[in-house]
Amino acid sequence: MAFIPRDDGSIFGRWWWTVDRWSIVALLILVATGIVMAFAASPAIANRIGADQFYFANRHLIYVGLALTAMFLSSFLTVDAIKRLSVLGMACVLIVLVVTLIHGAEYQGGRRWIRFGFINLQPSEFSKPFFVICSAWLFSLDRATRLRWPLVVQLALLLCLISLLLAQPDIGQTAVVCAIWGAQFFMAGYNLLWVAGAGLLVISGLVVTIMLKPHALDRIKRFTGDGDADTYQVQQSLKAFGEGGWFGKGPGEGVIKALVPDVHADFVFAAMGEEFGMIACILVVGFFAIIIIRGLVRLSSQDNMFLVLAGTGLLTQFGVQAAINMFTALNLMPTKGMTLPFISYGGSSMLGMALTMGLLLAISRRRPRRDSLV
Repeated sequence: MAFIPRDDGSIFGRWWWTVDRWSIVALLILVATGIVMAFAASPAIANRIGADQFYFANRHLIYVGLALTAMFLSSFLTVDAIKRLSVLGMACVLIVLVVTLIHGAEYQGGRRWIRFGFINLQPSEFSKPFFVICSAWLFSLDRATRLRWPLVVQLALLLCLISLLLAQPDIGQTAVVCAIWGAQFFMAGYNLLWVAGAGLLVISGLVVTIMLKPHALDRIKRFTGDGDADTYQVQQSLKAFGEGGWFGKGPGEGVIKALVPDVHADFVFAAMGEEFGMIACILVVGFFAIIIIRGLVRLSSQDNMFLVLAGTGLLTQFGVQAAINMFTALNLMPTKGMTLPFISYGGSSMLGMALTMGLLLAISRRRPRRDSLV
């Protein structure tokens, strides 16, 4: 842009000419879409609980302000600062996860939330970006030094995190963490037999957990249509897409928001399909794809293994979480309380994803090529 010359040596000038501006535009469009959906889908939920009709929409605006600030500030971080922040953040999150299991409030069969003053936090949302960076750092150290301790620490960290998540239980977040680790494990260049073995071990653990947790098993039964499983929300979601057609019924004309309790969060994609149509849904999917493709293109020019692995993990987190939410709304997988990044209502999810994308913007900035693996 003309008002920021390329030879501007200020911190902001260097940031502007090295950051991926196309990704920023796509992210801002997703944020704007989330604001529209907050005002379209949440008033019915607020009325249902006796609150002001714009209670959730106004809170969403506050979360958006905090999230954009977090994303903007974290995108300025240096590589060393990202590593230090993530190690400290990972340690704090693990402690809070333990505290959540002891003192957290139980909701819908799980203990995933903890209250700090007047704020309810879901610490698992913040564990993912920190885990991505720590995992990438340990993988890159292992490949660069051929020492065994980084891989041992890596496996211990993975098992500790997924054990805490499964204890809540939170199958969806566990699946995202496992997908992140699997993508990084593959990109690090380990033997494919190891990759397949690790995948089978993780899948086996998830299956056992699902079988032992009635709440998780019930969701599988709903998806398969087994017995008398309640499929009300999914059926309403599919009906919303059908009634919306290609161009939607119009803003405020949808009825799913009055029928589904979590439409502003878990099923916001269905509300979008009903009121704005499949064209709008396809465009949103396109913006998610732009961010992922732009990220991969930027990472392809990196010669630093840590940056490649960290960026791969962050993009995997972003893409898998979006896919889980959309697939759930379309009944392509069992229901899971996973938000649609930057569009669904949810403070912890919004802030956690903002940190994720801020770190991605920082990692994918243009840098001089260096012959370094870590």
